[in-house]
Amino acid sequence: MVKSLLIFTLLSLSIMTTSACSILHELEDDKTTSNPCPKASSWDHENLAYSNANEESVFHNSKANHTQENPKKMKIVIIGSLFMGHITPTIDMTKSLISRGHEITYYAPIQSEKLLQASGAKFIPYPNLEISRHSTVDGTKVKITQIGLQLMHILGSFTDFIMPWFKEMLDKESFDAIIFSSFTIWGNTVTNYLKKPFLCFEPSIFPAETEFRLQTHFFDDGKEEQAKFAEKLHDEYNSNGKNLVEMLSCSYAEKILMFSPQKFLEKTVSSKFPNPNKYIFLHSISSQTSKNPIPELKENSLIYFSLGTLLNERLDIFGSIIEFFCSTKYKLIISSGGNENLYQEITSKYHCDNIEVKLFTSQLEVLQEAAIFISHSGLNSVREAVSNTVPMITIPQGADQFVIARSVTELGLGVSFEDYEGSLDDKIKLAFNEIESNFTKYKENLKRVQKTHFDGQVYEDSMLEVENYLLNITHKL
Repeated sequence: MVKSLLIFTLLSLSIMTTSACSILHELEDDKTTSNPCPKASSWDHENLAYSNANEESVFHNSKANHTQENPKKMKIVIIGSLFMGHITPTIDMTKSLISRGHEITYYAPIQSEKLLQASGAKFIPYPNLEISRHSTVDGTKVKITQIGLQLMHILGSFTDFIMPWFKEMLDKESFDAIIFSSFTIWGNTVTNYLKKPFLCFEPSIFPAETEFRLQTHFFDDGKEEQAKFAEKLHDEYNSNGKNLVEMLSCSYAEKILMFSPQKFLEKTVSSKFPNPNKYIFLHSISSQTSKNPIPELKENSLIYFSLGTLLNERLDIFGSIIEFFCSTKYKLIISSGGNENLYQEITSKYHCDNIEVKLFTSQLEVLQEAAIFISHSGLNSVREAVSNTVPMITIPQGADQFVIARSVTELGLGVSFEDYEGSLDDKIKLAFNEIESNFTKYKENLKRVQKTHFDGQVYEDSMLEVENYLLNITHKL
């Protein structure tokens, strides 16, 4: 398995082998097809799968009716991560808060400007910094036990860089509440600086409790250095959390937002959440789905390729895919995920009329037009593919990506490089030929899975909980 630097940020979704079926059991409609994942127990179907008895999602609360509006409107600042994979799950939440009359100011990297402005939020970009050099790594060179140590250096250096500017910006405007990513140490520190109620959102599917985080072994190395770092942050910025694990998991927070259903998360970590009342569970696929999904694969169809924003240093993979598609009549769009070195190497070495290489893409927009998605099988990417019914070829790079890729294959949503033997050239040829020959079958499987993914009433219930929590805390101050 490829080791990773920032799996714990975008891809610490799970290290458990049960996560694959859990991720997509959540999506499956057992009314129309049997479950191709192994049935470990009846719990899978009774608690995760679609309910045949009442034809409702098990997450649906039919008694809930929260259409009323709260009388008090808030000015909320959202503090985003450096990584797009942590920002996209928050878009529907941002839109929902704005639709309820609240004013949102969102701090995030400049690459997310278009997406966040479209949500209706006031967007303020972080100062210009070579974020790409902080957000990518060759996963083959980093031991899994060193991930916490590497995170410390990356996020710590950005915190030192941004804090003077950030405090100055926040002093210019009055806010009622704060929502921030667990992987923004600068978000952590400003909660005490502003002394406002806050919610922390967790981009993984792991409970915030320290004992769960330590099971990953990401924090095994450099414990003394981590302790000194945590002490420095506390002394200089009055940060929350006794150690790096707590700082990066928001275990100190009274409430934590997570972007998946509770039972799905509990199944993934093979345990009940120690304190479920600590969490608010939001589980929406982005509303940006294709209005005209691609019905068939034909000449000039769009193929989209991305290895995400973290583990995307494998030039050999990019090269094999470019060489394969260069001789086809399909259009290929490649995203380097903000990795400027990779972007420069690809664009200087390869030149094909039917291939476009971009430093960044709006993945949701591209997927609305794409026929096939070649992906690292990160959870966000898989959900966005399901949302737009785009068959997948997965190329997992580390940790739970391999498990998620296996689930994609087992549920008939695509194929994986892991399913084939041979060279990279052989694998891309075999994988693409399989999707090309059975495109309609994969599309139908995706439509079936998509049907039960999003329960609008449960999402609204959870959003009301977010709103009421911040309002009630605000009233107490």
